[in-house]
Amino acid sequence: MYNPAGADIIAPLASLFKDVVDCFDNIRLARNFEEDFDVHKLQLEIAQFRLARWGESVGFALEDLSDLYDCFKVREADLAYDILTKIVLQLKEAFNTASGYESRIEERSTSRELCGREYVEDNDEMAELHRKIRRQAISLPSQSPGSFVRGLGLASRWALYEPQHLTTLIGTVTCFIKELEDIFDMKEQQSVLCKKIAAELLSCGHEAQSLVREVAAEQDKPLRDVLGKGILSVSTRRSTRLASGSNAGAKSLLRNVRFSLP
Repeated sequence: MYNPAGADIIAPLASLFKDVVDCFDNIRLARNFEEDFDVHKLQLEIAQFRLARWGESVGFALEDLSDLYDCFKVREADLAYDILTKIVLQLKEAFNTASGYESRIEERSTSRELCGREYVEDNDEMAELHRKIRRQAISLPSQSPGSFVRGLGLASRWALYEPQHLTTLIGTVTCFIKELEDIFDMKEQQSVLCKKIAAELLSCGHEAQSLVREVAAEQDKPLRDVLGKGILSVSTRRSTRLASGSNAGAKSLLRNVRFSLP
């Protein structure tokens, strides 16, 4: 028997989705992320973009949600709500870890300082890359943060201090987003949105395009497929292997990545 989800279920689900996407905007990177900053920041941005893309493909980015009423089963909507809640709780866990780290270091330690490049709007290709991806992720109707997110302290800016904490966060969140994508089959809509950002990235330089392909290959396969399955050739002085448990999150940080496309 088909049990459709009505306004009383869809509206809170869409609201929570927007809250979770907004939560990523409040995450800052501390001084320890200075090296390979673009890789770390891109990991956050692609996670946010993939989540935003999922919600937009489902229809949760619309101002008027009435067309979505009765389109989804109650069981599907409830499951999506539970997964979004898990993402919020994962963000809260990262927040608590960062807060504990902050309390253990000296107040004037440079480790507590935000990475200076967080606030620099350079006119280079990497800055343009970050702007384009972020613009795609936050093109949602604005709303005030819900009480759930506010109560957890995630409605204000906070900072991550260690790359490993980011790796753990991105790894787990990527798994949850994949679960959301599996609930609603929106592959065609997802492909359209991926092609949209791919077209935007054409104006970015070769280094920026190569980097986004590498990060997408680790945490956003739908985007990676649209960007093209190139032959990867890597020229690097250093690569840092990152462990992410059972998750296919970011496995490595690569510098000077190059793709030789057929």
